[in-house]
Amino acid sequence: MFAKHLGYIRTRGVIGGVDAALEVRASSPQAMSVELRAGGAFVGLTQLRAYRNTMPRTLVVAAADAAHARHDLVVLDMNTSAGPPDTRRVTAAIVSGAAAAEPTDPPLAQDETHYQLPLARIVVAAGASGIGPDAIADLRGYSKPANSGDAVGFARRVKTSDESVRASTTLQDDDELSFTAAADSVYFVIAGSLGEGAQAGDLKFGWNLPGTTEIHGWKGGWNASFGAFAGAASVVDPSRTGAYDEWSGPGNNAGDRVFQHVFMGFIVTDGAGGTVARQFAQAVSNSTPSKHLAGSFLLYMKLI
Repeated sequence: MFAKHLGYIRTRGVIGGVDAALEVRASSPQAMSVELRAGGAFVGLTQLRAYRNTMPRTLVVAAADAAHARHDLVVLDMNTSAGPPDTRRVTAAIVSGAAAAEPTDPPLAQDETHYQLPLARIVVAAGASGIGPDAIADLRGYSKPANSGDAVGFARRVKTSDESVRASTTLQDDDELSFTAAADSVYFVIAGSLGEGAQAGDLKFGWNLPGTTEIHGWKGGWNASFGAFAGAASVVDPSRTGAYDEWSGPGNNAGDRVFQHVFMGFIVTDGAGGTVARQFAQAVSNSTPSKHLAGSFLLYMKLI
């Protein structure tokens, strides 16, 4: 599902500024191969998948034709119809062209289930025994935020003061973390919460959503006392509407504690818009206050 929604946020292409941005260069020493440098990209027609290369990778070029040159293309290949384990995999590959007196680029697959993103053209000369820098042409296109030029497109709310709840497990709207959502729209949201409270009270987080609005997403928490994930990342039930209890802390470590919680996902309004508010409450009613701390934030971007 995330591959489908990612296309609303980014365009396909190489992610600029990450490592060497998937530059293709000649091997050293020169050979019938090229080197794909580190970087990342989003690949696909409308359902994008991420590719990450963390170190230089050697790609072998097929042997040259004795009489004619040819054009090969270095690509990132996503094929969701290939079956396991390749259904979700994006791989780096070389698509070889046909040797000819006037060579042309080979055709690439560029449909919904099979997409090849070109990174570079290699001109393989007749009888070549190696690929030099002059034989490589850069074809990289760069990913950017969808429908927003070069702007990131997020609006931001940041808590400026702590907010407490005492002796209550009823979710309440945060005073600062909310926005007005339009009807029949899709928003991408990221919420980061800093919490503080005693073991007995703990904290839980949720959302107050208008009407029949749905929420789809992923969540996780980190407890500073444990130094490990306290709430495992998981998919939120997409049928949830209205007030939604998103996560409760574990409540099984001694003393006061400070922890973090992150939610990332999509809010889909249906028919009527209204206020979307981050909520919090104690997981267990306790007279010692639990706090939603200053610095907690809400980022949101309207996609459609």
